Amino acid sequence: MAAPRALSDGPKGVTCANYSLAGRLGWQQKLGDWVDQEGVMHGPAPVATARLGNTALSAGLQLDITSLARDWLNGSRPNTGVLLRSRGGQGIVRFDSRETDTGTAPVLELEWRGRPATQHAP
Repeated sequence: MAAPRALSDGPKGVTCANYSLAGRLGWQQKLGDWVDQEGVMHGPAPVATARLGNTALSAGLQLDITSLARDWLNGSRPNTGVLLRSRGGQGIVRFDSRETDTGTAPVLELEWRGRPATQHAP
């Protein structure tokens, strides 16, 4: 697996075409690169899936990425974020960013079991 790239969400950072706008350093795949659940670059195996119909996501969407979070914690996989995309290019799904004012910004909820929270403080 290639070394993780340093990503920035600043004005000269990540866009849909570049992982560094300042350096004009482009993704290998349109809209971003990823490593799948099996460790394959641009592979087809998702970490988590959700079936969406023709409904609004105003109530939110839950994806179980426990296995990925465990890999981040034990150091077997670098934490370079999560790519959300439609499967096979079918349909359009719009997710808000943290800058939204609609109250629908993404949230990562962590639920700890079996260990004191002090062991997990940053």
